[in-house]
Amino acid sequence: MTNLQTKFQAICELYVEAFMRKHGFFDENTGQYSSYDWVGDEIGGILELSGYYINFDDIRRDIDESISKDVYFEYYDYCVEKEKKINYKSYLMGAR
Repeated sequence: MTNLQTKFQAICELYVEAFMRKHGFFDENTGQYSSYDWVGDEIGGILELSGYYINFDDIRRDIDESISKDVYFEYYDYCVEKEKKINYKSYLMGAR
């Protein structure tokens, strides 16, 4: 593994931790995060977290743009309920 790969993986894990803290997948009392896995062991791809499948780019956007706490899971539920295939960026821009 190259140095860049190691750094990328570490950064992905930091984003995931920030996302989990923001969205309540961290127990303040125990100091434990919810368990998660990268689909296909591809760090930086799709994250499986408590039954949700989340694209890493959505995690990054959610954290980098400081989106309001409830918006991501409103988007996720919208896509599931309406069977819509819309990306998070477009959803944030008002596409429904």
